[in-house]
Amino acid sequence: SCTLRDSIADSLQVDVLSNEQGSKEVPSKVGFQGSHRFAGDQAASLPASIARNVITAPQSFLFPEFGAVDTRHPLNDCSNGDSTLPFVKIDSEVCNGAAPQQLMAAMVKGTLAYHTAVNKTNEVYAAVPSSNCETLMQAWAMAAHLAGVELKGFVTVADSLAHLWHYRFARDFEEGVSRIVVIADVGAHVTNIVCARMTSSGYETLSARTVFAGGHDMDRLLALHFENKYKETGKSFTKSGRARLHQRMRALKKSLSTMEKASVEVESAFGEESAVLSLSRAEFNSIIGAIYNSICEAAKEVRIEANFAEDSEIDLEVTGGAGRVPVVKAGLASVFGVASSGRTLDDTLSVVKGVGVVASIGLAMPVPGIDTDSEELQAWLKDEERIHAVQEGLARTEAARNRIESLVYEMREATTRKHGELIDKAALMPLLEEAEDWLFEDGLNADVDALNTKFASVQESVKGICQAFFDAVDADKAKAEEEMRKAEAEAAAQEKEDHDFRKMKFDDRFKLAEKNKVEGNELFKDGNFGPAAERYIKAIQHISKLFDMNPEQIEKSNNLKASCHGNLAVCFLKLESWEKVVDNCTKALEINGKNVKALYRRALALFNKKDYDESKKDISAALQLDAEDAAVKSLGAKVDRMLAKQKQKEKAMFGK
Repeated sequence: SCTLRDSIADSLQVDVLSNEQGSKEVPSKVGFQGSHRFAGDQAASLPASIARNVITAPQSFLFPEFGAVDTRHPLNDCSNGDSTLPFVKIDSEVCNGAAPQQLMAAMVKGTLAYHTAVNKTNEVYAAVPSSNCETLMQAWAMAAHLAGVELKGFVTVADSLAHLWHYRFARDFEEGVSRIVVIADVGAHVTNIVCARMTSSGYETLSARTVFAGGHDMDRLLALHFENKYKETGKSFTKSGRARLHQRMRALKKSLSTMEKASVEVESAFGEESAVLSLSRAEFNSIIGAIYNSICEAAKEVRIEANFAEDSEIDLEVTGGAGRVPVVKAGLASVFGVASSGRTLDDTLSVVKGVGVVASIGLAMPVPGIDTDSEELQAWLKDEERIHAVQEGLARTEAARNRIESLVYEMREATTRKHGELIDKAALMPLLEEAEDWLFEDGLNADVDALNTKFASVQESVKGICQAFFDAVDADKAKAEEEMRKAEAEAAAQEKEDHDFRKMKFDDRFKLAEKNKVEGNELFKDGNFGPAAERYIKAIQHISKLFDMNPEQIEKSNNLKASCHGNLAVCFLKLESWEKVVDNCTKALEINGKNVKALYRRALALFNKKDYDESKKDISAALQLDAEDAAVKSLGAKVDRMLAKQKQKEKAMFGK
C-alpha cells in the first residue's frame, strides 16, 4: 500500500522530452550495418535487406521460454567455454554476436546520448515488469554499467501506472470513498495488468500480472499468417520482402482497430512483384488468439487474486499502443464486467510518465548490486570499449567528410547570395565539382587525416578565389552585429531601469506596444536592424505588463506578441544568428502553432544549421497549412536535395 496525499505536489508536471528526431517514443531496437552500430530510430530505419541485423527488444532474449523473441534471431549458446547464456547472432564487421545485456547497453547508450548532451539528463530510472523484475533489474544494471550510465533506481510498471492514475484522478475523490481501478498496459512486447484500491490519500495494490506478449508479437503472428498463406501458392517472400512484410503488419493492425476489413501493400514482396494483403477483423482476432487468451487469462488471475466485492465500483483503463485493439479491450471488459472508463492516461506514454511521478517522490526501488569484477562482465566491457572506439573513429571520419560537403554546398549557394557577383564562378565551380567527385570516388574510403588534408586544400583554394566576397560579407556582418549589440544593450538597460510600474488600462498599454512595433517596422525597412530589434523588444516588454485581461484581450495581446517575436526572428535572419531565429520563431509558434511564416523562418534557420530532418518537419507542417507557399516549397526542394545527398552518401559508404 502507498500513502500519497502529502507526497506529490499539486504543481508537479511530468513532461516527456523529444529526441533528435522529434519523437517522444524510441523503438527498442539495436542494429548493425557494416562497422556501424545504431540504436532506436536509426536502427529502425536501416534497410530491409539487412533486417537480420536489427534486433528488437534485446531484453526479451533473457526469457526465450515466453515466446516473445523474434524468430529471425535464433538463440545460440556462447562459443566460449561452457556458458549457456543467451547469445544473439549478428552478421556485421564490428560484431558477430552479443549477449542480451550487451545489446541492452547499446540501446541505453544510443537512447540517452542526445538527452545527456542536449537536455542535460542526469538522473536515469528504468521501468521493469512486475513479473521477473529481479532478473531484468540485474540485467539493466549490467547494461547501464557497460554503457557508462548511472542508474538511480527502478520502478515496476504496475507502480508507475497506479501512481500516475492516482495522481491524475484519485486525489479528487471524496474523503472515505474508494474505487477499484484496473489498468492494463498492452505494450509492444509486454502486457502489464494491475488492480488497485484507490482512495484520495493513496492506493493499495491488490494484484498484478505480466504477460510477455504485446503488439509486436501480434504483428509477428500476422506476418507468419501471410507467409504461410503464400507458401501454399508456391510463393515465398524475399529476405527484404519479408522484412517489409513485418513492418507493414503494424499498419494493418492499426487499420483493423477502426475498420472491419483492411488492406496494406508490401512493395517488392517477391522480387519485383508487390503484394496486396487483406484481412478482416474476425480473421485478425483468430490469428492473435494465443496472445488474446494469454492476456485474458492473466486478467482472470488478477480478478481472482484481488478478491474485491462483486458490487465494487470499478474503473477499467486500457492503455499502451496495442491497447487500441478492439478484441483485447472487449476481452478485458468481459473479465472485469465493466467497459473501459472515460478517464484516459496517455496511451504509449503512460508508463514513462508514471515513472517520473514515482521518481519525483523518492519511491523508486534501489539498483541491485552487480559483480563488476566478474569474468563475463569484464569481457563484455572490453568488447564494448572496442566497439565504442570503432564508432568514435567512424564519427570522426563522418564529421571530416561533412566538413568538405558543407564547404562545397555553402560555396555553391554563395554565388546566388548578396555579393555573389564578386566570386569568380569560372574558377570556383570546377574546384567544387572536383572536391565532390573525390569524396565519392578516390576519397570514398579515405581516413580522417586524408579527409582533413583535402578539406584544408579546398578551403585554401576557395579563399584565394572568393576573398573579395568574404571581405564584403564580413563587413556587412560586423555592421549588423554592432547594431544588434547596441540594440540589445539599450534594451537591457531600459529593462533594468524600467520604472514604469503604472497600472495602465489595457488599451493605453496596448497602444504603447503597438507604437513600438510600428516604429520597429519603419526602422527595419530602412535597414536599421539593431534599432528595429530594440523597438520589438520594448513592445514585448509592454505586453508583459498587461494584467486582468478578458479572453478577447488575451488573444489580442498574444497576436501582437507573436508578431513581435516573428519580426525579431527576421532581424536575426539578417544577422545569420540561427539559434536566435529558432528561439524567437519557437516563441511565436507557442502562441500560434499555425503561423506559416514562423514555421518557414525556423525551417530556414534549421536548414542553415544543417539540421535537415528538423527543417523538413517544419516545412511539412507549413505546407499542410498553405500548400502553395512558394518560399516554403522552394526551401523544401533544397532540404529534399540535401536529404537525398545524405542517403546517396550512406548508400555509397555502406554499399551497395
